[in-house]
Amino acid sequence: CDMPEGNFFQCAVCNRENGDEFICCKKCPRAYHKKCFEDFALPSSDNVCSSGARQRRECKRCEWDCQIRPEEDIVSGQMKVDKKILSAYGKYKGHGYMSMMIGELLQILEKLKRYDYGEIFATPVDATNIPDYLITIRKPMDYGTIASNLEKGHYSPHSSDSPSSSENNMDAMEDIVLQALIDIEQVHHNCFLYNEKETPYYRAGEVQATK
Repeated sequence: CDMPEGNFFQCAVCNRENGDEFICCKKCPRAYHKKCFEDFALPSSDNVCSSGARQRRECKRCEWDCQIRPEEDIVSGQMKVDKKILSAYGKYKGHGYMSMMIGELLQILEKLKRYDYGEIFATPVDATNIPDYLITIRKPMDYGTIASNLEKGHYSPHSSDSPSSSENNMDAMEDIVLQALIDIEQVHHNCFLYNEKETPYYRAGEVQATK
């Protein structure tokens, strides 16, 4: 059957593209082989809409998009901070705590990359293959670039570069974290700005932004 314009032509369970019949989620860009779908169907009959050989329903993974499942939770305060992160933020008083916060942000970025459609946003868009991309998008951004900037200490607080008090140090840490969070939002904003609403890539951005 023909796929709806808002869904990717690939089963979200077995990752195969071939098959005679797909069931497409009406909310996200996921599609499923009929035999793969039942484990992910929501129980409500209100979520079912049939159209010829193609059926559209809301899948259970849409619920997961709004949840932090146990295997997706980050390890807070129990991880060993990478030496290069400690080095990048060593000039700040109390840099150990700041480095731990940066480590948690890096965990979040890694989990976003591993979640559904995260690979789309993990690396810079190849503008050589999309000539009009940089005309529309003034500030390209991706998860990999954000992670690299965090690891190398490229985010600098707008306040003093050498905070001397714990209060200033807290301000510096919050500023750095805020800049990184703004860049994560920029990734999703760029997706929504460039892609038309209800297209697979726009919906993929919605999945990631919701997560």
